[in-house]
Amino acid sequence: FREIREYMPGDAMKFVNWKATARKGKLMVNQYEVEGKKAIWIFVDSNPYMLHGTTIKNYLEAAIEVANALAYYYTSRNHKVGLYVIGERRLLHPDVGSRQFRRISKALIEVVGGVENVSDAIQACKNLIMFYKPLVILITRVERAKLDGVVKLARFLPVQVIALKGLESGFSGSIFDTLRRSCVSKLRSCGQCIEFDV
Repeated sequence: FREIREYMPGDAMKFVNWKATARKGKLMVNQYEVEGKKAIWIFVDSNPYMLHGTTIKNYLEAAIEVANALAYYYTSRNHKVGLYVIGERRLLHPDVGSRQFRRISKALIEVVGGVENVSDAIQACKNLIMFYKPLVILITRVERAKLDGVVKLARFLPVQVIALKGLESGFSGSIFDTLRRSCVSKLRSCGQCIEFDV
């Protein structure tokens, strides 16, 4: 047994905690620790700078595609996968299986964006991150996001940053490219950083 939490669509009715439901006035379920592989926590940045590009091809759409592919990969291999959408403060607790993949896909489809500092997002999830001790995967534009919280987190847990690039051109593109390379080298000194050309 891990905790009692609020019911989410797709939870089995056999896990409903009727005493807690009566006390709280809303449907509550027991959540149990799943034995198995490492937890994965995917952070998707949906801040306004992620909307650079066209309505069809922009950084946010690329981040959503990458997050969905990672969620499929890890859930199909029985890893516990969680999701946090930075900017919308949308949180899905880590869980396993195809049902969790469908929850993550649904949450990603509904992403519209918002404003939230990456470090604040990590701080908001700090207790859960320390509980699960997951591999943290952050998908963002490293040259625009403030990543101080990520650098601190990388001291305690494995962190992998996916740095999106490729939609800038001309003079501004070369400036962003220089900034991104500087941020990537800083991140590689404390953890892993992968550049992904959109």
